[in-house]
Amino acid sequence: MQTLLFTRTISEIVKRLKVAELIELISPLINPETAVEVTPEQRVNLAELIFQSREGYSALSNSNECKAILESLGVKDIYQSANLAGMLTVINTAENSEGILSNPKNYALFQAFYSNLSVLMAFSNTVELHLQKQKYANFSEVERVIELEVFDFDGNGVQLPRLAVVIDSLQKLHSYICKVIDEKQSRLNITYLDSGSDLLIGLHCNMKVSELMKTLVLQFWQKIKYKQYDEFEKAHDHLIRGLNITQHIIRQEKNGFFDADQAQKQKHLIIDEMIKLTSLGVTLKDVDADHHLDRKKLMLDKREIK
Repeated sequence: MQTLLFTRTISEIVKRLKVAELIELISPLINPETAVEVTPEQRVNLAELIFQSREGYSALSNSNECKAILESLGVKDIYQSANLAGMLTVINTAENSEGILSNPKNYALFQAFYSNLSVLMAFSNTVELHLQKQKYANFSEVERVIELEVFDFDGNGVQLPRLAVVIDSLQKLHSYICKVIDEKQSRLNITYLDSGSDLLIGLHCNMKVSELMKTLVLQFWQKIKYKQYDEFEKAHDHLIRGLNITQHIIRQEKNGFFDADQAQKQKHLIIDEMIKLTSLGVTLKDVDADHHLDRKKLMLDKREIK
């Protein structure tokens, strides 16, 4: 699994399990130094958060990637029904935190739940700090990262010659987009490379260029993902129409920035690079995120597109 995918999965687990909210709610109830009243609102909130957390756990367990991490972290132990029911019974009968602290059994229920959540939160913060944030370079506020995925089709990794062609094609695409919008200051840089089964490339450049590139890749994928090879060949001119970048080219032609031949050339240069990147197995990381395997198969079918 890619490092960034792992850290983001951990963050998603913490979010879906309502870890931060539960820690904040339970912490004062098990603090021996300060007795606090158990309010009706706290009773309702704890019940709702436990329910939402349990539902989140069930949903995450349906994802193979999340399930493997949940199992390795022992998260299942947090959701023993008897313990959760015991906590809810205690919170509904205790008038204040003393009712929890003075009873060893009650205290053990809350303390074990709290400790497990705290460990999970600390682990999430640690991997985010040391595995994710260090991958990001210091780039200016006018620049944005675009994440692209390069598929490993045969399980042997992304070979260097293919990666070299991908980088060259991305650089050309960046330069073509810059020309279309008359952007002279943007520079395309690799912020991070992250490998696992596939390769993740984080690029950053001028914000406007980045957004246009991201939109282009997304729109192009939506146009071609279900086309067969022969259909794709016949639809080359059709692919140009309806893209945001094409509207920019048309606008520049109307403004006299391009003549008709130059405008047509820019359209075809951009489409040619998109066809090349598609044949190389490159797409946005977040495209059809819930259908990753289907997307890889569809990309594999496009490898011979020229």
